Amino acid sequence: MKKIFSILALLFGLLPCMSLTAYAASVSYVDGNGTSQTVDATELESTTTSWTDGSWYIVPEGGLTISGRIAVSGTVNLILRDGAELTASEGITTTGATLNIYAQSTGTGALTATGNNGGEPNGGGSAGIGGNGVARLVSGGAGGTVNIYGGTVTATGGNGAQYGGGGAGIGGGGLGFKSSGGQGGTVNIYGGTVTATGGNGAQYGGGGAGIGGGGNGYSTSSGGQGGTVNIYGSTVTATGGNGGQLAGGGVGIGGGGNGLASSAGADGTLTLGVGVKLYNGTDNTGTVLDDNDSESRNYSGSRPKNMFAEVTVSNPTVTANEGATGEYWATYYNGTTSFTADENTTVFQAALSGSSLTLTEVPNREIPATKAVILKSSSATITLTPATTTATLEGNALQGTATELTNPGNAYVLNKKNGVVGFYKLSSTGTIGANKAYLTYSSGAAPSFFGFDGNTTGIDATLVNSEKVNSVVYDLQGRRVSQPTKGLYIVNGKKVVIK
Repeated sequence: MKKIFSILALLFGLLPCMSLTAYAASVSYVDGNGTSQTVDATELESTTTSWTDGSWYIVPEGGLTISGRIAVSGTVNLILRDGAELTASEGITTTGATLNIYAQSTGTGALTATGNNGGEPNGGGSAGIGGNGVARLVSGGAGGTVNIYGGTVTATGGNGAQYGGGGAGIGGGGLGFKSSGGQGGTVNIYGGTVTATGGNGAQYGGGGAGIGGGGNGYSTSSGGQGGTVNIYGSTVTATGGNGGQLAGGGVGIGGGGNGLASSAGADGTLTLGVGVKLYNGTDNTGTVLDDNDSESRNYSGSRPKNMFAEVTVSNPTVTANEGATGEYWATYYNGTTSFTADENTTVFQAALSGSSLTLTEVPNREIPATKAVILKSSSATITLTPATTTATLEGNALQGTATELTNPGNAYVLNKKNGVVGFYKLSSTGTIGANKAYLTYSSGAAPSFFGFDGNTTGIDATLVNSEKVNSVVYDLQGRRVSQPTKGLYIVNGKKVVIK
């Protein structure tokens, strides 16, 4: 008995020295398709400054401040807990890594990240989220990849020292004396509210972009490029940092400002999704820079210091392809806005059972946000109207993408071949268009296509005798049948029931 008490005493004596990591099992978050998911996540602590590859982290209740600069490695997922704020007082480094930021159901979680100011007389400021500030005569400070799906994200770049540029709010770090780098990386914004402000350059340094490249330092040969920025949802306010007395300021979204005896960084690529308008200013009262929001597009206009983007109420149109005579077919997906289709159109969801695809009409022509659908119309142009929808589309097998997507594996896309409308297998390097729907199939041998089944498709099946069939016959999986028996087949582009 004495030995047992001694062991217990030893264990309790060790407890104060032990570091226990808190885990939150089955934490909820909203994914990129707007669907609620659950995952086991590590609850952040004030000392958690190294975020490791494959990890999921969540902000604890009541919020948290992490004082040291956070370093992300590999792919890391951060969940902003509803009603809680994470303050990263020295910012977050994502160089060579990917940071995914998610919200919970109400989207009231927040992240505030502020980059360090440049060190010694020649250093650049760090990005709020992105690259570190670059010291003199070296290279570095690239932004990595940042994907924002929800929550409130506020990121401010650090200021440059005497010869250094300011860091981007989100993107590249500021450059120092005769240094290089500071590229913006890739920033994808799908939802939430984002405010990004570039750091200021010192006397000889350029200002950082709000989103994009870091500010260039004195005599920087090359650097501060804007990288790739894609805005598909959210409200985004981006403000470039000021340049020093002998340098230039950063733009809202794009390249960092020029330092003394250096050039401004190239602006890079800016893509605006469906429904996104872009303004010169800090809100939507400024001059419109791009309001062609009926489609996704690359923006090629001016890049002022203040840029504001928001998803607006609009009436996008969808171009449909001809199927049977007088019928036009298309797919559609929108990750942020719900719509109803015009009166000439029927909206379908699709159920996949084994290798059989069945369409079911969605009531009231509704297209809920984050739900992929099939459209059938009597017109080649389908007009959509923003609306409040109630349809849930339970059992819908269709997936959607807001951006152009390379085949994720075993994908099928809407097409018409041999006169038959259906979902056909996409080549391994094929792409799925922005705001389109697709199917994936991995159960057994993959068919070449899925023809539409059921009575709601508008493709009527004709009853014939087997001896009257003298054309090429396909089953609903696209396989040629030399001796059809009783059943449903495709003959000359039409459904027939052989009796």
